[in-house]
Amino acid sequence: MTRIVFDIGGTNLRVAQAEGAQISEIKSIPSPEHAADGFEKLSDAIETMRGRGTAAIVGGVAGVISRDGTVGHSPNLPAWQNFPLGAKLRERFGSQVFVGNDSDMAGVGEARLGAGVGARIVAYIGVGTGVGGTLVVDGFIVPHTQGFEPGHQIIEARTGKTLEARIGGRMLTRAYGVPPPEIPRAAWDEASEDFAIGLWNTVVYWSPEVIVLGGSLMNEENGFRVADVAAALKRRAPFDLPLPELRRASLGNASGLYGAAVYPIA
Repeated sequence: MTRIVFDIGGTNLRVAQAEGAQISEIKSIPSPEHAADGFEKLSDAIETMRGRGTAAIVGGVAGVISRDGTVGHSPNLPAWQNFPLGAKLRERFGSQVFVGNDSDMAGVGEARLGAGVGARIVAYIGVGTGVGGTLVVDGFIVPHTQGFEPGHQIIEARTGKTLEARIGGRMLTRAYGVPPPEIPRAAWDEASEDFAIGLWNTVVYWSPEVIVLGGSLMNEENGFRVADVAAALKRRAPFDLPLPELRRASLGNASGLYGAAVYPIA
């Protein structure tokens, strides 16, 4: 059956139609700052794609999402906090609705259909405006109670700075005064060392077979390079431990849409 799927990140809002594991008609707009505006734009896009055979509306939002689909703590979408997105969508469309965390959706997409295929335990880390991540085992998100992400881990004890505060796109833009595409290569090399600290912590507390690295800042031209991050991780490892393979996400900026297409909601 057809699903309408969406992905609301700190920078872009994407909506698409999904038939099984296939997605089409992707529409992308800048993420509205305010939730009410975002809800109307999302609803308009859903309305244009929704047909009689639509079985469900499924998607992810950057932030901590409650079981009923209310947006909680969201550093990169602060004006969406406490917005009951799931309830609003159910009221508007009368369909089955599931709203989850955007990194959970992307992780499922990459584990089931992308770079994580073939591995049983897959960690997904997405680096864009912020830093998200999730653990997927046998194609399913490992259950958690609060939904806090690896980007929120503290990597500097003295300052209390988090991984997201060191390598997230919003913070890097503030630090260097230019958007990520204009940040010099030396800065990415330096930030890769901080990235490696976060990945080492991910290795020791999740013990994945594969770590899939996604998000807009994972790119070879003007962002984090997988080989550079892997080398930094090897340098940062305080003792000899077999390290998981690092793979670049293969579904690009549609990882979350693919995840929403196959995310188990029943």
